[in-house]
Amino acid sequence: MASEFRNVITFLVLAVVSFNGLVFSAPEYQFSFGRITGVDERAQDTLKTYYAYYGIPFAEPPIGSLRFRSPRPFSNRNRDPNQVISSTGFRAGCIQANIPAIETSEDCLHLNVFTPTSVNTNNNNNGGALKKVMVWIHGGGFVFGRAVEYIPSRLVTDYDVIVVTVQYRLGIFGFLNPGGDKETNYGLRDQIMGIQWVKDNIRQFGGDGNDITIFGESAGSTSVSLLSLSPLSKGLFTRVIMQSGVATAQFLVDAKSEDKFMQVVNSVKCASWVEQLAYFRDRFKDDILDCLRSKRASEILNPPRDVKTENKEEEDFDLGEAFYSLINGDQSIAPSIDGIVIPKNPEALLADKNYLQANGVLDRSYLVGFNNAEGLLSLIVFALSPNGGAQMDYRVFSQPDVAVSYTKAIASTMFNQPVIDDVMDFVEYEYTYPRGDNGKTDVMNVLSVFNDVYYVAPTVQFVRAITTISPSTPVFLYLFDHYPEVIDPSSPLKGSTHGLEIAYEFDKGPLLDPLFSFYAKVDTPTDRPLYNIVRNTWTQFAKTGRPSSQEYSSWPRFNPQDEFYMAISTNPQVKQRVFAKKVDLWTKILPKRAGMSFRSRGIRLY
Repeated sequence: MASEFRNVITFLVLAVVSFNGLVFSAPEYQFSFGRITGVDERAQDTLKTYYAYYGIPFAEPPIGSLRFRSPRPFSNRNRDPNQVISSTGFRAGCIQANIPAIETSEDCLHLNVFTPTSVNTNNNNNGGALKKVMVWIHGGGFVFGRAVEYIPSRLVTDYDVIVVTVQYRLGIFGFLNPGGDKETNYGLRDQIMGIQWVKDNIRQFGGDGNDITIFGESAGSTSVSLLSLSPLSKGLFTRVIMQSGVATAQFLVDAKSEDKFMQVVNSVKCASWVEQLAYFRDRFKDDILDCLRSKRASEILNPPRDVKTENKEEEDFDLGEAFYSLINGDQSIAPSIDGIVIPKNPEALLADKNYLQANGVLDRSYLVGFNNAEGLLSLIVFALSPNGGAQMDYRVFSQPDVAVSYTKAIASTMFNQPVIDDVMDFVEYEYTYPRGDNGKTDVMNVLSVFNDVYYVAPTVQFVRAITTISPSTPVFLYLFDHYPEVIDPSSPLKGSTHGLEIAYEFDKGPLLDPLFSFYAKVDTPTDRPLYNIVRNTWTQFAKTGRPSSQEYSSWPRFNPQDEFYMAISTNPQVKQRVFAKKVDLWTKILPKRAGMSFRSRGIRLY
């Protein structure tokens, strides 16, 4: 009787402990800088077990004297090496503005490791089979985003790879540029340090630190593209996946970077009138930065907007002007050419074969692409504007005056000097004609200027540059050409908006739904084959350097003569010369009319 009673008690204790998530089989790892413990998690839908190691610090907290400096590697100085340094769930995202109800902190330089249960935990000793490693860099326009939004349970459990998600400093804290010889691009440096941590330590988790694929979407993809060109990334990774964002889509010399720095400085009163004079500014820059480091993060998070003070009547509202301000105004902030992380304009780097060879750029494999209706993101951007009223109203883009204003505002970001009327007439004709009998413009045609300026032309330019200078470098181009079921069949909205492919890559969840839920349905019976197509293609590329899946027979490399690409849908097809007419318009015709080379200016991609 006593024995049976003990058995019952033991069962109940184990049940309660397991229910509360306190008993895990995930291996534990000891490092010189601390102990890392894992959590058993269940994959979405299949409930397969995988191991998650959350909140691993890869750098010292960038607070106090470390704010606005390059990251410092996390160490065990003055710490017990047996101390557990990981967490049982996602830690706070990096501090960011205007995102309600989410946990953020300056102490945010953490990464998360997700592994299959089949990892060989003794790989570092017995030389067993190592898993391929994929490191994810999240998007968010360089101003928002968190690792918690991207859970790779099915990538890990169904496709047998290790996935690492890395957080990095955002906005002012990640990309403020003091100018001169002072450090900047802190966010990119965080990413590099995170990848270095993975390279140095992932073998302990059963991963191959010598064969890492980095991948990202939007600003994360732009980051990945920049890292692939940076000399500081030499030898850190072997494969690159860019999803809607390349280095050539942003002209990173921001003419307003010094003004932006002083705007932040003045907003927290960190410079006297003398120190604001250009002659004295560099002499006192260390003092100015020390002042910024002494301020509370909340004080410097939201510098004042550069807006006109007069009250304008509602009928005077200019959507083009408002849209340009939202994506390219004083609140935008992005990486800048600093001579170190980004030595030169990316176009100049891509034209320098000696530089590319010396820094390992041509030794990697590349999978690069974009979606067929990226411009639908404009509806979200407009809804966030003061006059948008949080409404996703596509009808405003069917108004000819609005359409013309919008297309010209987007086009103007392509050139760093005033654009002649002749060029703008080309743009107006291409994107706002023909018009219907009621005089309305075609909404999807109007929105496609966003695709072409920010994604289509720059991406083709990037892959052409690599393959022209090095035909042997494996480059694969894709168009995510899926047409999801729409919520309102009577609306003109169709195609895959910016970020839609993420829904087929990572777990479903409410944090990413707003990217597409305003017009489309995901996870319908007709689109479910896409889950395997996307995940299998991405992971096979990470494993072999060639994208492949059962749904298509072969995927030829991109080359400047044939310009092959894969149109990814539920029925993938190899095609040639993606959006050829639009590419020629923006890379040949308009630049020739404007008398200058194709390039964009200081735009921030969401």
